[in-house]
This record gives sequence, structure tokens and C-alpha cells, in this order.
Amino acid sequence: KVTDYDYNNQKIINKQFELLNEYKLNGFAVYYYWFSKNSITNENKIMYSVIKKLLNNNYNSNIFYIWANQDWSNEKSLSHKKCNIENDYSNNNINKMIDELIEDFKHKNYFKIDNKPVFYILHPWEISKECLLFIKNQFNVRCKQNGFNGINLRLNNMNEDMNKISNKNDYFYIHPNYKKNQCTTYDEKEKCSLLNYEKYVKENIKLDCDVQCLFYDFDNEVRLSKPNRLEYRTKVINNSINNKLEYINKINEFYKNKLPNDNNILLINAWNEWGEKMTLETSQKNKNKYLELI
Repeated sequence: KVTDYDYNNQKIINKQFELLNEYKLNGFAVYYYWFSKNSITNENKIMYSVIKKLLNNNYNSNIFYIWANQDWSNEKSLSHKKCNIENDYSNNNINKMIDELIEDFKHKNYFKIDNKPVFYILHPWEISKECLLFIKNQFNVRCKQNGFNGINLRLNNMNEDMNKISNKNDYFYIHPNYKKNQCTTYDEKEKCSLLNYEKYVKENIKLDCDVQCLFYDFDNEVRLSKPNRLEYRTKVINNSINNKLEYINKINEFYKNKLPNDNNILLINAWNEWGEKMTLETSQKNKNKYLELI
């Protein structure tokens, strides 16, 4: 039941890992919420108790973090409450976050490639080029001081902003980019934006870096319904089974042709983003449909 769905419920977390193992998925890329300012709880980390439960799983499943660094202050799609939850990317704040992350990197379940902890940044365009270089350098220094070979750091390139400051081995893709692409149009009749899945698969899936992303659906109506902010809503159309299979086939062909020593990470968006209709997790409506597709 929805009312029983609590991320601190260990039975639910165990069931999620059991599904991962059943469908031969290697682990979770977990959104890591760290803010230098938080007027609600005055803590830097948000939902960290749940993240620790995932990290401490007994199923030998890998976990790595994607730093969801987007400010929450005055963000219509994230919160309707007045708050000050944001990041000041000072050297002191960056070093504080890295010091806390190092302890999680040491966990046996934290995913590493060539003894380098994997760490992704979701909104790198919010950070200056100089600060991104500082972050990478500090991660490498602190990781080597703690017995690692450095950091496997990547930047989300869905807006193609990272082409100017990094090569394809330094970024990854998150889909869908529903805010900035030609596949999204505003429908005056429905009073919302429509994302054409078929067109998106044909035009927006750029297979030019070795960490790709798959998604099946998107609709943020629930997240925007109370209070009513539905003028900001986006929903996917034309996501037929054939169009989903075309997407999957593109991804399959890409990974089949990759060199065996490349990173072989495929991100699937998402496991349980119920507020945006992006869920692999089983439900009464979809059963195991999306897991079976994978």
C-alpha cells in the first residue's frame, strides 16, 4: 500500500535488492543530496538515513552516488514551501563534502572501477569551470591519501554544456532532458508540455559517450498537483512498446560494440521515481513489465 511505502522500512529495501538480483541488475545509482545551506533541518545531507540503509545492504549489490546539487530554494517542481536549501561552492564547503564522502567510499558496497570510487554530478552547469576542476583535483588528492587510485568523476552532459570543458570520458547522460529540447512542445488544450518519446528516441539519444541512460516514461503531474502548479507539467506521449524497444535496441547495439575495457555502466531512469511516473519497481498497474523489458 502507498501508505506503507516508507524508505526507512527495511523490508521494502530488502525487497528492492531481491528484485535487483532476480533481474540481474548490479546496483543502484543513488541521488546524493548534500547542500551547504539547509534552513529546514540545518543538516548538509538530506535523506541520508535511507542512503546508509542502501549502502549497508546484505545482497552484495553495488551503490554509487549521483550528487543532485540543484538548489531547492524557490524551485517550483521541487517544493512549494519557502526554504533556503542550496549550495555555495566554496573551497571549504567542497572539502567538507569530500571528507564525508570518503568514509562512504571505503564501504565494501560502494562501487569502484580500478580502485577509483565512482561519483557523478547531476547539475554541473551550476558550478563554475574553475570550481569543477578544483573538485576533481581535491577528490583525486583525498582519495589517493585514503588508499584509492583516484576518483572516477563524471559530469551530466544532457544539456551539452560539458563539451566545452571535458572530453567524452568525463561525462554521462541522464534522460529525459524535457526542459531543453525540440521534442517538447506546449499544448494549449491540455495546458501542459508534451514530450514526444518517439521523436526523442530518434533525435535526442546521442551515443557519443560510454555511459548512457534509458527511460520509459515521464509525467510530473502528481508532483505539481498540490498546490496547483500544473502549468509546469510535462508528460510523455507516443511511448509505445515499439518505441521503447527501439530505444532498448539502440542501447543494446551501442554496448555490444563497446571495447571490453571501457566503463560498462548503463543508467536506467528510474527505479522508484513515483512522483514523475518513472518506475521500474513492481506495482499493481505495471507488475514487472519494465523489468521484463530490460
